[in-house]
Amino acid sequence: MKNYKVIAFATVLSFSFLAQANESEAIVVEASMENVLEVGRENQQLSAASQSRIDSTERQTDKIVSEYKVVAKQVEGLKLYNEQKKNSDQSTTRAYG
Repeated sequence: MKNYKVIAFATVLSFSFLAQANESEAIVVEASMENVLEVGRENQQLSAASQSRIDSTERQTDKIVSEYKVVAKQVEGLKLYNEQKKNSDQSTTRAYG
């Protein structure tokens, strides 16, 4: 975000100079503008790479969460099964006890 402020300031500054510049100064300002545009392109590339890493992390996280939910359901089912089995065994023990 800081780089965008620098780019915006440099752009405004460059246009300000361009409005007041004579022909030789305009060449310098044009070179400055190219530098500003290059920084903008670099920032765009860095942003794209960063977003790619974020997307990858999100996919990995979603996969882990999905696996966790499946395992949690299995555990809950086993707890229910164990409780039913325990109650069934207690009933059998009382009946034949």
